[in-house]
Amino acid sequence: MATPSAGASLPTLPDEMLRLVFSGISASAERARLARVRRRLHPLAMEHLYRNVVCWGARERNLLARTFEARPDLQNLVRKMSLYSEPQRNRSTADGTDREEKPGCPTPDALRAFLRLPACVELSLWDVRPSVLHSAFGATSALAKVNHLSLRFDPFEDDDDATWWANLAQVPSLTHLSLSAPDEIPSPTAADSLTHVRHLDISVDLAPPFDVPLSTTFPSLQELLVYNFLDPDALEHVLSTAPPGLTTLFVMTDDAQDIVATHLSRYEKLSKLRLSTQLRSRALRKSLAASPISHLALDAGCTEVDRFLTCVLRNCAQLRRLAELVLDHVWTLTGNGIVVNLRDANVLRSAHKAVLFRNDLADDMRPDWPDGSSAEGLSYVLELARKAGVRVSGSALECLNWERDFEEQFKRFLVQKSIETKDYGALERHYGREEAGDAIVRYQPDLADLVAEANRRREEQRMAEV
Repeated sequence: MATPSAGASLPTLPDEMLRLVFSGISASAERARLARVRRRLHPLAMEHLYRNVVCWGARERNLLARTFEARPDLQNLVRKMSLYSEPQRNRSTADGTDREEKPGCPTPDALRAFLRLPACVELSLWDVRPSVLHSAFGATSALAKVNHLSLRFDPFEDDDDATWWANLAQVPSLTHLSLSAPDEIPSPTAADSLTHVRHLDISVDLAPPFDVPLSTTFPSLQELLVYNFLDPDALEHVLSTAPPGLTTLFVMTDDAQDIVATHLSRYEKLSKLRLSTQLRSRALRKSLAASPISHLALDAGCTEVDRFLTCVLRNCAQLRRLAELVLDHVWTLTGNGIVVNLRDANVLRSAHKAVLFRNDLADDMRPDWPDGSSAEGLSYVLELARKAGVRVSGSALECLNWERDFEEQFKRFLVQKSIETKDYGALERHYGREEAGDAIVRYQPDLADLVAEANRRREEQRMAEV
């Protein structure tokens, strides 16, 4: 990469550095404005503007379709396309009742037009009818380059079947597949084999009959993420028939501990396990001790975490490969997030109001530890992990010293609010004059320096007059 000279302006930077600049601008509107500043910047800005295209509803899809018709060259820039329906909403009718409006789902023709993008490798489709999907995916050559596909279906109806599985099975480059729906979806048939899919993210129950093992449909699967299964039989089918060569398994489903415990031993290459379920099962601890995992993560929804991890880490000699724990079973606002939340609170129009509502605000933001978890228990777990040489990270660690963090951020907010309203009375009454002064120096050092400099000049002037 060329090194820019001192004082170089934005248009004179090499393309590599300009791409880094554009990649740091998340807002599409800002990228569009930058594209119009200089002709030199235009092609690189357009490259980033159209790299990841998101459309909400029929209006935006129509605008984008007209843009591509007028500028076919822009189609070559799209690497990721996301088509979402308009948020479902209710409109009041003349008689005062609410009428539910259907979201603007794409038609087969509209969807097929976007599937022809020559360079698109990631595709997300939300709220699409299975029949529309089947019709649009009929021309599989249009999906030849897609390797990441995310589908969120409309509810299946009686006339919907599983033919869309066959369409997916013919997409040669598909390696990552994500499926979700508000209701169960038909299970694949024996003829539907997605041989190249290595990553499956599924957050919807498969409907019976469960005649085909998951390993038949996904023989190359390495990463399996299962979310929000309501049917225990569907979860049992997925975990009991998934390929034994899995390296990553996420199970985020209530009361899945016994099913996970039963089938964990099937996966001899498993290295990462993430759970969101109850953790009372002794069988789960035993199967975990016999597994080869090196990375264990516990997410929101886990209960009895303290006892579970204490038992696991006390027997860590059996888990010889365990190297990392990620504890996200509890979280809360920390650091600047606390200040932002305080600033957004409508009741805090002055420093005086902030002091009055301080305890209520703390109660609202304080970590909500799940059953069987506590700050004391987590501290003990951290000590066991340290002795076992296991690294620990995650949002739970930020909750250990939350009270101290909240007090520090509340003081910082109170200083800002006092300066903003030019009223230091509440700050001084709450902390005392000395501590209030120290807080201003700490959180507004530039202002404190200006005051100190003004006092110094005033003292020098006074001494000169004497």
